[in-house]
Amino acid sequence: MRGSITSKLILGGVLAFIGVSCSAIGVGMIVAPSAPDHPSSGVGILIMSFGVFVLPAAILLTLGVRRGRHARRLDQVIAMGQASTRLPLTQLAEQLGVAAPRARELVLEAIAAGKLVGRMDYEHGVFISGSAHAGVQQVGVHCPSCGGISQVILTPGSSAHCTFCGHKVA
Repeated sequence: MRGSITSKLILGGVLAFIGVSCSAIGVGMIVAPSAPDHPSSGVGILIMSFGVFVLPAAILLTLGVRRGRHARRLDQVIAMGQASTRLPLTQLAEQLGVAAPRARELVLEAIAAGKLVGRMDYEHGVFISGSAHAGVQQVGVHCPSCGGISQVILTPGSSAHCTFCGHKVA
């Protein structure tokens, strides 16, 4: 998706540059025609440059900017959904600056894309994450290396080691 956004912006920028250049030539031909009876050729070039270059450039740049904004919002939804256990849609909508139904659509899009794990509680308007952990836990783990039972602290995304021999246990 990022490559599509970049290509739209680059192509739109190139077309805008060419369109503005051709428009300048057309205006120059209108203002100072080579023959006194040929100012209409400048009008033709001006109309052609707008139709062929400037209009498609404006469309591509608009699409690229909108898709870029959508991708940034989707990234924010994914990050917020992975960081919290329960994410109220009203809070998410406020953070993103969108309406609650649009926030719900973004969450569902992230779930459908496989980038966010969890479920929606439609009754309460909350996304419940399947990847965020409720918190830090201290558990006793049997070490396969030395046979000791270590009290280790488990946190999401980190490993735990045996307090006796230092072997990785979780």
